[in-house]
Amino acid sequence: MADLLAGDLPTALAYFDNALATMPGHIGTWHGKAWAQLLSSDLPGAQRSFTSALDLDRNFAESHGGLAVALALQHIERALRLDAFNLSGRHAQAIFGVEIRDLESFQVLAKRLLRGTGWVAQGCAGRLMGWALRAARTGAGSTERRLPVTRLGS
Repeated sequence: MADLLAGDLPTALAYFDNALATMPGHIGTWHGKAWAQLLSSDLPGAQRSFTSALDLDRNFAESHGGLAVALALQHIERALRLDAFNLSGRHAQAIFGVEIRDLESFQVLAKRLLRGTGWVAQGCAGRLMGWALRAARTGAGSTERRLPVTRLGS
């Protein structure tokens, strides 16, 4: 976990893989690996890791939150790249948080949060999603303006 917090993602991933080889039923290790994968731009890998955690416990909220992050990042960026004004893509972006425009902006935010806090072992997926949702509702944490919404018929 220290390597993840320090930003040494290849070393962190190697440690998580080693730990999972000896204790594949440890849900926290799957979460650590998934977050390292997210920060390494391996979104499909993060999705697989969060799914592995869900296979261990379908009722563990952090696994659902982490999987939501991985799926959202995979699809929001693509939706907005295909059509910058599609309503569903913009809605998903607003729910996720105005600071999150693409995978790179998520990584910047996640690294900043990981370095500044000690809550990773307690489950950063839900806390990150909660922060993003609060920021989307209040506009807190953003220095950028939202894109104007064009109403149908206007």
